[in-house]
Amino acid sequence: MSLSQKKVRAVEALLEMPTIQAAADRCGLNRRTVERWLGDADFKRAYDGARQAAFDRTLARLQTVSSQALDVLVNIMQNSKAKPAAKIRAAAIVLRLAVDVQMADVLDKLDEIERSIADMRNEEGVRP
Repeated sequence: MSLSQKKVRAVEALLEMPTIQAAADRCGLNRRTVERWLGDADFKRAYDGARQAAFDRTLARLQTVSSQALDVLVNIMQNSKAKPAAKIRAAAIVLRLAVDVQMADVLDKLDEIERSIADMRNEEGVRP
């Protein structure tokens, strides 16, 4: 089901504005109308899809600049003229990022293990 123009504008406003009230005001709608629409499955699906698409675009942009950001941090760490506090801060950020990446890998592996266990239980007819 396609949304009306008012609902499409409301979805856009919800993505751009900090509150439901501000989004409703931007569209010339009552806040309760927008809240009611958020309870509608089709509207909610459209809104969630738009939010996910916006988030995906943000992640893609972040990926394109992350190597540049890391280069900046490494340059600060290796710059003999940089203040020690700046070097320490840059090193701490790099280490934190490395830990975060490693943790994400561990969590992915844990998810795989949990799915495998659930699959085995399902095959054996055992309830979780």
